[in-house]
Amino acid sequence: MKPSSAEQPTRNPVKSPIRDLCDQARQDRRLALLLEACLTDPVASRALLLHRTELFPRLEIPIEGSMITIAAGGLPFLSESPKLIRRSLKDLAGKYATHSPHPERLAEAQDRMASAQAAIAESVRDAFALAILNTVSANPPLLELVNGPRPIDRPRLRHAVKDYSGIDWSPAAALLAEAFSALFQTDKSRKPIQQLLIHIDALKDAVDLERFKAQIVDWLTAHFHRLLQIRGVHHDDWAGLVQQLHDDRFLEHAGPLYFWCTQCEETGVFGTLQTSRVGMDLFCPKCGRRMFYTAAFYSTGALTQALELHDGVLAAALAWHLTQRDIDFDDSVKLPDAELDFVLRSSEGDAIIECKMNHLLGDDDSLLNTLYKNRNQLRDHVLIAKNQGMAFHSAACIVNLTRRQLTPLLKRMNAEPDADFVRVRGQILSFEDAPAWLAQTSRGRGLRLL
Repeated sequence: MKPSSAEQPTRNPVKSPIRDLCDQARQDRRLALLLEACLTDPVASRALLLHRTELFPRLEIPIEGSMITIAAGGLPFLSESPKLIRRSLKDLAGKYATHSPHPERLAEAQDRMASAQAAIAESVRDAFALAILNTVSANPPLLELVNGPRPIDRPRLRHAVKDYSGIDWSPAAALLAEAFSALFQTDKSRKPIQQLLIHIDALKDAVDLERFKAQIVDWLTAHFHRLLQIRGVHHDDWAGLVQQLHDDRFLEHAGPLYFWCTQCEETGVFGTLQTSRVGMDLFCPKCGRRMFYTAAFYSTGALTQALELHDGVLAAALAWHLTQRDIDFDDSVKLPDAELDFVLRSSEGDAIIECKMNHLLGDDDSLLNTLYKNRNQLRDHVLIAKNQGMAFHSAACIVNLTRRQLTPLLKRMNAEPDADFVRVRGQILSFEDAPAWLAQTSRGRGLRLL
C-alpha cells in the first residue's frame, strides 16, 4: 500500500546546509580539496572525522574540591611531540613546587583572602552577578556572544559591541548602586572595602594563574595525545595539517601562544605571546635557549559549517564525494518517524546511507555497544522507509572508525536476522571503505546521474 500524500517523504530543500557547502566547494578549490581529503587522505580524515566533543573537549578541572568545566574552543599546535610537551610541563611543575611560596606565607595569603571574602556579603555578590546577567539578557549582541559555540575573545567582543554606544546599561545601574551601597554600609568605618583593596595583593600568592594555565595546557595535551594515538596520526602530520588549515584560512588563532622554558633557574619561565605565526623555533628571553610552546586555533567559515552539521565533517565529505561524481542524492529525507541522512536515487531502486560520528575514546565494549545502536537505527530506517513505499537495494551506515578499528569489532557482532535488512545487504562501513562501496553501488545498480 502506498503512503498517502500527507505521508510522502519530504525531500530536503535545495539550499540545505550540506548543499550550501557543496556549492561553496564548487567555487572554492581549497574547500573542495579539504572535503575530498576527509575521505581519502589518511591524515586529514583521521584527524577531522572526530566527534565534536572529542575534537573540542570539555575538561573537568579540580579546583579546591570542586570540578570546574572548561570548554576547549580550539585545535592545538604543539612545538614538540605530546610526550615531550607533557614531560616539559612536568619538569615545570616540579620547579613550581620547589620554589613556591613558603607554607607560612601561603597560609597567610589564604587567610587574608578568606577575610576579604567575609567582608563581601552574599547580597553584594548577588547584586554584582545580577547586574552582569541582566545586562547580558537585555542586549542581544551580548546574549548572542554568550550563547555562541566559540570562546569570547576581545576581537569578537569589539566586533559585536562596536563602541558600546548601542549597549543598554540601565539594568546594571541600580543593581551596582545597591552593591556598592551595601559594601560601604557593612561597616561604618569602611573597613570591608579597605580590607578588599589591601588583600587583592594576596591573590598573587593564593592564586597562581601562570601555574593554572600550565595545568590547562597539560590537560589539553594529554587529551590530544590520546586521540592521536587512537587514530594513528603522528605529531608532525597533525602539526602540518593545522598549519595548512591555518594557511588556507580554515583556522584562526584562539587566544595567545603559550611558551615556557624549563632550563632557567628556580621556577623557569612561562609566558604568553601574541603572534600569527607558528612552526618556527622560539627562544627564551631570559637564557636564550630553545623553548616549548603551544597555540590554539578555532575553526572559521566553511570548516565551522561542516563541523556544526549533525554528523560533522563526515556528512559534508560524503555529500561532496557524491556531488563530484554526479550521483543524484537527497539529504535529510524526512519520514513520519525518522530522518534519513542520504538517499541515493536510482531507476532500479534507491540506496540509503546513514553516517555516524561516534565517540572513540571509550573502551572496546562501549564502541561495540555504539555500533549495535548504529546498525539498529539503519535497520529501523529501512523498515520505516519500506512502510512509506520506498524501495532500497542497498543500505550502509558509514562510521568514523578506521578500517583497522572497525574490523575486529564487527567480528564480535552477532548477525542481524531481519529479512529486509539482509535483502538490502545492510552493513556498517568505515569511512575508508565508503568511496569503493559507493563506486560499486553506483556501477551495479545504475544510480541516476545528475
